[in-house]
Amino acid sequence: MADEFLKNSYSKAAVVFKKFCNHILYSENKSMEVLVADAAVSTAIGGMTFPVCLGLLQRGIFRPLRMTSNIRILSSLCGSMSIVVAGSTSSLAFLTSIFLLKEIKRTPWKAKAEKNLHRTVPVAISSGEIPIYGVSSLVVFKLLAGRFKSVLPSSLIHPGAFARRSLPAKGKNYASSGVKTKLALMGRLYGCHSCGKRWRTLFVGDHIPPNMIVKKGQEQRFYPQCRSCSFQQGAALSSSSRRLLIKTHGTSLRLYHLWFPLPIPLAMLRNYAKDQNALSGSTTMSQDQDNAQKPDKLLSSIVNRILIFFELKSKGDDQDNE
Repeated sequence: MADEFLKNSYSKAAVVFKKFCNHILYSENKSMEVLVADAAVSTAIGGMTFPVCLGLLQRGIFRPLRMTSNIRILSSLCGSMSIVVAGSTSSLAFLTSIFLLKEIKRTPWKAKAEKNLHRTVPVAISSGEIPIYGVSSLVVFKLLAGRFKSVLPSSLIHPGAFARRSLPAKGKNYASSGVKTKLALMGRLYGCHSCGKRWRTLFVGDHIPPNMIVKKGQEQRFYPQCRSCSFQQGAALSSSSRRLLIKTHGTSLRLYHLWFPLPIPLAMLRNYAKDQNALSGSTTMSQDQDNAQKPDKLLSSIVNRILIFFELKSKGDDQDNE
């Protein structure tokens, strides 16, 4: 009975996954050829947007709610949601800049870029697929060894967002010279466990839980911590300030903060699927070519508003285009 249920569930999941893949590959097959220079600039904009968005979510939402990386399950859930939001926002910034750079034609730097980098790459253009890019950012984030909870603020009385390794602490005593040497090496490798800082700082052995709040018989461990976080922890515990006990780290970047321009490989994948269907004589991918090159309404609207705001385009020109 259980085997039959699992078999049916697997077959249904396979059908749903196949439909989802077909939807990504074949529906709304909008793509456009973009200069490599424009794609590179847009990728840089999207790449900067991703960590900035994560940092703003830390300060604007998670810190006021006192949501930190040490909360089990919920921290990973909130972290994954923030990555989806940041990935979607970065993809929107990427696609918007693609449209914007296409509108900006008469500039010296672009003329030089077109001369040196005249090749083009396909880019999937559809605002309806932005949530797909956001969810796909989770996969890229994990492939780069990221932990979902690490994008949340750190609690200064718990292992922080960058806590990877620790050493046993012998009660409330300070770390010995040998332990300090090991903690310094761990700090250079993983960074301060609270803020992620690696360089231009001295590391101290941070008792977790701190000596001021540890319970009798409770085990303590040493984590590498920078001087700044150590001073903030002491001030927070002395003043009983719950606000000071939360440490944001939006400027401490790691490899998993890299953003990948997913609209480009998606367009390449679609072109490959289209070529395969053309070779096999299938009509699944048959689609009006003019409709494939039709610009996305949402992205065009955003770009037009930006151009009008900076007086690069008049409202009359916008109405004529419509």
